Amino acid sequence: MKHVAYLAASILGALGVSLILATFGAHGLLGFLAVYAGYPGGFVNWKANPGHMSYFLISAVNAAVYFSVWRRLDC
Repeated sequence: MKHVAYLAASILGALGVSLILATFGAHGLLGFLAVYAGYPGGFVNWKANPGHMSYFLISAVNAAVYFSVWRRLDC
């Protein structure tokens, strides 16, 4: 049951980061923190989808990374 909660938290976190980046960009403290939190997804988007912005790809990669971090911290 913990895995479902971790998955839900990861998805919500990734969608939140993408929403913040889409709304504010890298401006201000919130945008600055969102850039670092969203770096894995942004890097994959930059490499796999050059010249385009796919918030779905960014959110999916970030959710996978956040889920793996939650799982590691639960050991």
